[in-house]
Formats: sequence, C-alpha cells, structure tokens
Amino acid sequence: MKGEQLLHALGEVDEEYLRQVDELRRIPPKKKRYTWIPMAACLCLVAGVTAWALRGGMGMPTKEGGQANSNGMSGSAQGVYVPPLKVEHESADMTGFFIYQGRMYSQVDMVQEGQKLVGAQLGESSGTIDEWTSEDQYLEGTGSIGGAFYEVRGYDPQHLLCMVYDYGVELFWNNCDITVSTGGDVLEEVFRLSDGIAQAEFQSESDFQGDTGCTTRITRLEQLEAWVNALTQAPALSSAETDMGQCFGHLYLTKADGVMVHLKLMGEDYVQIENLPGVCWQVEWLSILP
Repeated sequence: MKGEQLLHALGEVDEEYLRQVDELRRIPPKKKRYTWIPMAACLCLVAGVTAWALRGGMGMPTKEGGQANSNGMSGSAQGVYVPPLKVEHESADMTGFFIYQGRMYSQVDMVQEGQKLVGAQLGESSGTIDEWTSEDQYLEGTGSIGGAFYEVRGYDPQHLLCMVYDYGVELFWNNCDITVSTGGDVLEEVFRLSDGIAQAEFQSESDFQGDTGCTTRITRLEQLEAWVNALTQAPALSSAETDMGQCFGHLYLTKADGVMVHLKLMGEDYVQIENLPGVCWQVEWLSILP
C-alpha cells in the first residue's frame, strides 16, 4: 500500500506535521506505555559492551555458519543477524541489563501484578556496570541494574527472564546476538503468542510521541490472531535495507498472563517490534485497525 493511500485512510496530515514527526523520531525512543523507575546507573557502554562481546562474552556466531547463537536460535545466512547490544549514553532513559550464561538480557516490558510469572531464581546481578566500567569487568552476574533475576514461567529462559519489584515484574529479553529468519522466531519462540491474545490496542504515532496514553481497543481478535499468524510466517528483512518511511502507529498485543508485545506499524505495510529495530516484516496491516 502506498503512502498516499495510508494517509487517506488514517486522515490527511500536512507537511509541517510530517516534518515534526520526522524530527521526533530521531530522538532516542522512550517507553510510552509505562512510567519507568529511574535507573541508578548512567551508561556509556558502546565500546565496553562491544569489546566484551567480540572477545567471546556472548559466543557471537558467524553469519555463514550453521551453528547456534548463544540464545539457541539458528545462526545461518538465511535471516537477519542482530549484533550484540550497544548501549549509548544519549539521554536519561537508559536500558537496564544484566549478563547471564554469556547472554545479555535487556529491559523490555513491565507487568503489573505479574507475580504468577515469577519462577525459580537463577542468579543475581551486581548492578556494578556504569559509564566508567572497563571491558574486563563485563562478567557473568554483572549488569547496569542489580538484583535477583528469575525464570519467567511458561517461557524459555534463553529468551526471557525477570526481576521483581514492588511496582511489578520487569521482563528482560535476550534480544541481541541472534539471527531472526521469520516473525515466528520472536512472536512465537520468544513470546508464545499462539497461546492467545487477551487484549489488543492501537495507538497513533502522534499520541505515542505526545505520551498521551490514548489508545483504541481492537475487538476483532479472531481476525487479529489470523494476521499475527501471517506475521509469524513472514520472512525477516533488514530494516536498514528497506524503505519503510514514517511510523503510523503502535499495536499492543497483551496475553492473558500480562506479557505484552509492542509492534510498530510502518509505511509500505512494514511491521517492526519495538525492541528489535534492526528487523522488519512486510504484512498488510491497515485491515486490522479499529
């Protein structure tokens, strides 16, 4: 679908608005759905994290080989490789992360009243990594956020772990040093969306950027689940090699257990996952909107 058709369907937008949205999209993204507890540590970790990974901290695979990545996904040439996490000191909104079994788990979501998700304790992060940390200190059990971490019941610990706070359960996703071949590598293998979608909401890009919290409920869940099934089968594409244009809106898919997947609906029918910007899929999305 062409950009002009999308604009017609979603309402005409003048050039000044598009220019402002384009400028806003260049700002490092913030969490829009929740108010996050401020991190104690400020991070300037680009060089340190990358150097740690390259010296074998994550078991980074080659693109050509058929060996598995550190999180168990296939590391072949057929797919989009997501390199080790780079955390940049660009704003006050820093990503919390910790290292467990050679994998880096970064903050992805918060589930209020999510105590039923908490499984066995697997370890504890020291929370000692900050902008002054040298690369030889990126060790097992360290991270930018401290505390005990646990299995997430019903999910593979190679992909998701959690920490428990008074305000809810924070989920951490091993979303780097992986190769993504289809949408199912994330939507099913990581988040198990085939369990069913209990609630779905749409938020326009203007409301997202304005942090208004205004969303619209999607009630046609059968149609939506069929669309998600098509997305799981769609081949992964490199975001850097596609012309997606601007973001038109955001789709929040919440399961009965409270785990939520945040999708970005882009131009030309491209879809991204909020915490996986390097990968996209092309599936027509206008028909599922409320």
